[in-house]
Parts: sequence; structure tokens; C-alpha cells
Amino acid sequence: MKSIYLLLVLSTVIFSCSNKFEIKPKTVAYIKYNSIKFFEPEIFNHVDVLIYKLIRPKEDGSLELLSTTLKDLKLLNNHKKKHTHIPLLLGVGGANKNSEHFSKLAASKEYRAVFTENLIGFCKSNNLQGIDLDWEYPKSDFDKKNAVLLFQKMSKELKKKKLLFTAAFNYSRDQTKFITEVVSFVDQVHLMTYEPLKEVVLKNYQDQFDYAVSNVANEKLPKEKVVLGVPFYGRSKSKNKFLKYKEIVTNYQPEYELDSVNSYQFMNIKSIIKNTLFVKENGWGGILFWELGFDMPIRDSRSLLRAISNTMKESAKVNGK
Repeated sequence: MKSIYLLLVLSTVIFSCSNKFEIKPKTVAYIKYNSIKFFEPEIFNHVDVLIYKLIRPKEDGSLELLSTTLKDLKLLNNHKKKHTHIPLLLGVGGANKNSEHFSKLAASKEYRAVFTENLIGFCKSNNLQGIDLDWEYPKSDFDKKNAVLLFQKMSKELKKKKLLFTAAFNYSRDQTKFITEVVSFVDQVHLMTYEPLKEVVLKNYQDQFDYAVSNVANEKLPKEKVVLGVPFYGRSKSKNKFLKYKEIVTNYQPEYELDSVNSYQFMNIKSIIKNTLFVKENGWGGILFWELGFDMPIRDSRSLLRAISNTMKESAKVNGK
């Protein structure tokens, strides 16, 4: 009888944890549809979560796929066969037109339900382990109220199906305050700290990273659920032009210590390592980046993901884990 009781307790614990991330800092990688051609299967040895971007929602809750979506997901799943423990999530929404229908969708109880049902069906059909929602951004009181209802609905239904639910946000004071209303509904908060803000002038990517950390602290968000972002691209001083990290390395051959070259500022390997250590040693949810296709090949010593991966592993050894 005692053994049966222990078995029941163990089963309950396993079930309750089956839809949650293991509690340790994660390396979260975004890959965009037009970067699939650069994907290296070895990447799965260096990340904890892979998010494929993107599909777009329509206002009635239906999903708009790109012409390569199904082919891209099939390719990633084929590469993932030896890494079934790595969640592959679907990135929904994004900048500009990728988020244009969220407001009307979220305002309708019917459309929220249809949208959630469609996402669950899509995950099941394409061997996906969850959804990363990227509504950029619910700003009005009307949109925020409806966004909470959308998050609540998605959380409830995705958990029933043991699917993960993460969401991307910017790190402004307004948005970090809004996160407090929905953080309980998601497994992870993904802060896009690599993007510039309009509300405040920040000199460089490190200032943006530090500003995000400050805002999270001010709102008392659970930092173990917050994943901080770093850029795999450079931005010109005019802020109107961007260059992939691999283009900066290939075209300008910057020295290890440099974090700016030919008017482009970026995070070099030294900065990436510093911020990875900060995340690892201070109880944050992890580190994420935009995006895989912008990096050097993973076996290249100048790869930013390689630096993140090595730092995570080395830090784990230091801590005896």
C-alpha cells in the first residue's frame, strides 16, 4: 500500500512538472524563416529552446502561414530527432504588420477561442512544443485589458495540452508594468532588450540591457521567469541602419575588445560573456538573442552563440552542477 502511495505521489509530481521548463538559466534562440538556410544541426547542442519565427494571426483567429512555413518546420524537426528534449516553439506575431490584427482578435471572446484552438491544432500537426506570442504592443487600456483575456485563455488551453507558453515584450516602463498583469499566465517572459526604445535615449546595447534589468526590478517581476535579450547584429550611430554580426566580422574584422567599428556598434564576445555570466549568476531565467542567422558558424571561435554556450557550461562547472 505504501509503495502504491509513493507511486501516486511521484506520478503527480511528474505530471505537474511536465508542462514547465526545468529551473535553470536557458539559452533561447530565435530563427527567422529566411535564415533557415543557415541552420546547423549542431545548434541543438548549444541551445535550450528554439523558436521559429513566424506566422501571423488574422483578426478572426485564423493563421496566416508563409509559403515556406511547413517546409521549414519539417526541416527543423528532422534535425531535432536526436534532441527531442529541446522544445521547438512557434513564434506568432512580431513587428509592424505581423501584429496588426491582435487588437481586434483579442477584443472578441469568439476569436480568442478560435485563435487558441488553431494554435493548438497547428502545434499538434507539426510536432511543436508550444507557442511564443509576440504582440507588438498592447498600449491602450482597451488593448491591455483584452490582452490579459487572451493570455488567460491561451494559458488555460495550452496547459491542458501540456504545451509551453512564452511571450516576447519590449522592456519599456510601460510594457514591464503590463507584464505584471500577465506574467502568471506564461512559462517565460522574453525581453527584447536589443531593440531601441522611443521613450528614453540609451547610448548602446549595454545601456539597454541594464535599463531592462532596472525596470524588471522596479516592477518586482520574478526574474527567474525573465529571459534577457542580446543582439546578434550591429546598429549604426544614426540608428537607421543595421548589419548582421557575421557581416561586421567578415567586412571589418573587429578586434576582440572592440564593440564598435565603421560607425556600427554591437555587442562583442566580451560583452556577450559578461551578460551571460550576469544572467547565470544572478538567478535570471536565461539569455536570448535575435537571431541565429546573423551569427558566425557555430564552430567558428567568433560565434556569439558559441560564447554563450561555453559560458553557460563553464559557469555550471564552477557551481558544481
